[in-house]
Amino acid sequence: MNRYLLIVLFLVIAVSPSIGQQKRALEPADYAIWNQINRQLISNDGKWVAYVAEPGEGAGNPTLSLYDGTTDKTQTMQRADAPRFSADNRFLIYTLHPDKESVKEMRRNGKKKKDLPKDTLVVLKLADQSSIKVPGASNVQLPEKWSDWVFFKVENEIKKDSTTKAEERTDLVAHQMSTGNQAILPAVEDYVLAEENASAASISKGFEGAIEPGVFYLDTNAKQWLAIHEQKGAYEQLSIDRQGTQVAFLADFDTTENRIDYFDLYHWNKGSSAPEKIADRADTFLPEGWLISKNGRLKFSKNGERLDFGIAPPPVLEDTTLLPEEKVSVEVWNYQDKTLYMKRQEVQHKGF
Repeated sequence: MNRYLLIVLFLVIAVSPSIGQQKRALEPADYAIWNQINRQLISNDGKWVAYVAEPGEGAGNPTLSLYDGTTDKTQTMQRADAPRFSADNRFLIYTLHPDKESVKEMRRNGKKKKDLPKDTLVVLKLADQSSIKVPGASNVQLPEKWSDWVFFKVENEIKKDSTTKAEERTDLVAHQMSTGNQAILPAVEDYVLAEENASAASISKGFEGAIEPGVFYLDTNAKQWLAIHEQKGAYEQLSIDRQGTQVAFLADFDTTENRIDYFDLYHWNKGSSAPEKIADRADTFLPEGWLISKNGRLKFSKNGERLDFGIAPPPVLEDTTLLPEEKVSVEVWNYQDKTLYMKRQEVQHKGF
């Protein structure tokens, strides 16, 4: 009997603490502090691993971890994101964000978006851990198959003289990571990188006193942008072939105010002094009245022997001779709509 009571007493003592220590249910706030592992990548030689730990939305800043397989050590970078290794395994680039809470506080205090702190591009040399930082860099591209160059845009405010208001200008920077040399192209609209070899092309809209509008090609040996064609006009659909030896683009050099844009197709070979116009609206292969489409993407074939482009019928233009009361408006609605179009318009006008 005493032995039985002793066993029961032991069980009560053993179970009692666990009864008072029941685990609480998870709450939404708990999920916010969990980290997610994102953007895992390994260098081409397998010696470096990078990944980003991100807390729940609005809960904090991301942390970038960099593992060195040679030394078996890991270092962390706070507020860092978007890591990428260079193709030759010598560099790691990533984005350094401003502190989220600091930015939120600035916004609460009425800071305008243009006055908020910007992201910073960091280029880290893996061998000695030296780095450079570029505040405000955007539209960053790192070639996947060729090395030593990183491309990014920066915003600048340029004053032509002391009497004029500063103008904003977007410049393209081609940065050579091994030397720190830079080739800068002002007033850039678009740029593309070759897939296989160290080459790039870009469109500049021009900036008075600095550069004429045109298409430019990066000579990585000379470390400078070379003009393929400079002329006032509109440029669209820039393309470069895989080897970086051919460039194609659309251009309309008619600066008068036409209601229709007539774009021509141009092709340039590396080493040529000027591009060649290879298609326009007068070509006989086009259906009657059709145009070279400014919205059709230009694309070289893998071997560079073919160039695809788009064609389109002329746009339908509004009759500008009609008076407002002579113009016909057509509204389309479906019988399955919950509210008739007329009723929706009435609600909108009342501001509901």
